Amino acid sequence: MIQSLSETWPIRRAAKYTAYLYLRGKQAVEEGASKAADQQSFGIKENKIDLDFSRFRETFKSELKKGIQEAKDDIKRRQQ
Repeated sequence: MIQSLSETWPIRRAAKYTAYLYLRGKQAVEEGASKAADQQSFGIKENKIDLDFSRFRETFKSELKKGIQEAKDDIKRRQQ
């Protein structure tokens, strides 16, 4: 039964997609590590990753607050 399920199109497609995501992630990590090693070997110290993460965190927080406020307003409107 498991063999017949594993040969179905959705399962095969999901397996291919999972392998694709894994390999892309692995490649991205390797490229990032390579770039970081290159920057350190040349004495370049950039905090670009920290800045990008900080910007993402601030944007996420503001969007989350905005979404919560909109949800509260929507609840209030529905109760009236």
